[in-house]
Amino acid sequence: MRLIDGYLRELSRMHEIHDNYVMLCTKLQDIPFECRRELDQNRVNDARDYREKIAKQYSIKYNSFTPISALEILLSLSDRFAGVLFSPNDPDFDGQEEIFSLFIENLDLLSYDDNNFDEKKVVMKVRRWINLDYNLDGTNGNIVCQPGNRKIKYMDIWMQLNACIYPNFERINPEFPVTHPYT
Repeated sequence: MRLIDGYLRELSRMHEIHDNYVMLCTKLQDIPFECRRELDQNRVNDARDYREKIAKQYSIKYNSFTPISALEILLSLSDRFAGVLFSPNDPDFDGQEEIFSLFIENLDLLSYDDNNFDEKKVVMKVRRWINLDYNLDGTNGNIVCQPGNRKIKYMDIWMQLNACIYPNFERINPEFPVTHPYT
């Protein structure tokens, strides 16, 4: 078994994504993620940890020195952020599917299911995100902020998520009230 097979098994929990987007996810696994901001190296480290977790879970041999892929960044980021956002008291809902699906939607990749896959367009859109060639509000990136926030492009990935999710957190997860540490 290869790592992509383990990732696809993980994605099988995310029925819509797995059932219809195998070609997309496989292509995302082939695209290396290039860290453009120093703080995003933390996300690369998270992806390495996620790779190790999946490899152990499915008894897959892997090379930890292989470059991290776009898929691994998106999966590890959705896994990590879902762990922060959603209550561990609900074992049937971990939020990873929703966050991963949101990333795919924000990257404008939803139309590239297995029936309409266009490799050139997918690669172009993913490279645009990796190269930070997206709009100031995050449009055409994996994280899009509310209208008016024109600084999202200059934030590292983790701060982008916080800037977009925090203002809407109570609506997303009303059972887990939060207060911002700087208020």
